[in-house]
Amino acid sequence: MEEELCSTYSACAKKQQKARDQQRLFQFLMHLRLEFESIRGQLLHKSPLPTLDVALSELIAEEIRLRVLGSSRSAEPATVLAAFGSRSSATR
Repeated sequence: MEEELCSTYSACAKKQQKARDQQRLFQFLMHLRLEFESIRGQLLHKSPLPTLDVALSELIAEEIRLRVLGSSRSAEPATVLAAFGSRSSATR
């Protein structure tokens, strides 16, 4: 990657901050669990790269989606009955 000269101190500082933010984003994304591999790829292929905040919000949405998907697939009758029983005993 070719470095460009900065015209002012604040321009240099902004470039350095952007480079640090991108490095943190890469480090964060590369340490995610395998279940987030698809969203990792989507985030890394965005142009321009998302901020860490945007990436985090998309990852949280994906985590919620995976939890809902997993719980709907693995809902066992015993779990549902236990939840139902605790609700009915609370209303007594």
